[in-house]
Parts: sequence; structure tokens; C-alpha cells
Amino acid sequence: MLTAAIVTFLVGAVGAAPFVQVGGIDCDTCKLVVGEAQKFVVKEASAFEADFSELCNILPTNETVECQAFVAKDGAKLVQEIANLLDPTATCKAIKLCSADDTLSVEFIAAQQPKTADPNGTECVVCKDLFTSLVKVLQTPADQQQILQVIETPICDSLGPIRGVCDDLITTYGGDLLTYLAGKIDPVGICTDVDAC
Repeated sequence: MLTAAIVTFLVGAVGAAPFVQVGGIDCDTCKLVVGEAQKFVVKEASAFEADFSELCNILPTNETVECQAFVAKDGAKLVQEIANLLDPTATCKAIKLCSADDTLSVEFIAAQQPKTADPNGTECVVCKDLFTSLVKVLQTPADQQQILQVIETPICDSLGPIRGVCDDLITTYGGDLLTYLAGKIDPVGICTDVDAC
């Protein structure tokens, strides 16, 4: 149903827990794999845009055309929002391969610019429905397996000698990562960030 783009976005951003090493997978390796996933999202931006267009077909019939027009207009912004969600350190903390002590993080909050989009407008509704549909896909076990099958090879092949460890990480933690990311997607926040709401 989805190509490598939507799936890869699902491999990043999570909470904190104690350090554990599982089958040769440690904090640094985890961050390397998730970092590769982040690069993959940027590199395959057009595939992500195509996946968003495909997701439009899940929406109610009266929103499909508007959704596809929205994706055509703002697809690059949507992909950037996904790339922004990918954080190797946070993701690896969430799956307990990095401890809270592994890094020091500092968060800067940008000044908010006034929004001009109508929060009740068609584009806002379509954007929120699009990301709500994405969350449902990411939480469905059959879709998770399809996504993981699509992303594993391009991400892990790029890591050469640690390909096996990358495969193990995606096999062991992939479903959990997709479910976690589904929970991190905030349709209203994303749609506000891309000026749809």
C-alpha cells in the first residue's frame, strides 16, 4: 500500500530509558541506522509525496481531489515535517538502546509567526484527515510489515558492514517504532506548521 517514503518516516523520534545492548545493537549503531533513515526521507522526498497522494485515496470521496491538490502544492513541506520528526537520539532512547545520559539535548523554541490559514477551511480539514489516516496505517500490523519490508533494504544496504545489525534492529524494533511514531504525529500541529490550518 505504501512505498519506502511513508514507511521510513516511521523510523524516528522517541522517549528515554536505560541503556541495553541487544544482539550487537548498541546506542551508536541505533543512532547510525535512524540517521540513515532520516537521510533516506530527504533523498526520497518525491516518493513520500507520491505516498501522501496515495493516502488521499483513503479519505472520504469528497476530500480526495482537494487532498491531492494539497499534496501537489505542499508535498515538500509535508516531507520536511516528517524529516523533522526523525531524531536518532530520541528514537534510540525510546527503544531503550540509549540511556538518558548518552547525550545532552537543548531545545530552542522558534518565535511563532501569525497564521493566516483558516482552521475550518477545506485545506485544513483535508490535511488533518490525511495525517489521521497516516496514523491509522502506521498502527495496523499488516501495513507495518509492508512498510518495514520496503525500507529495510535501502536503509541497511547503505550501512555496509553493519547491515546485519541494521536488519536485526528493524526486525526487532520496527513495529514498535512505527506504533510510537503514530502516537507522535499531531495532525493539527503538522497542518499548522505547513500553514494549512
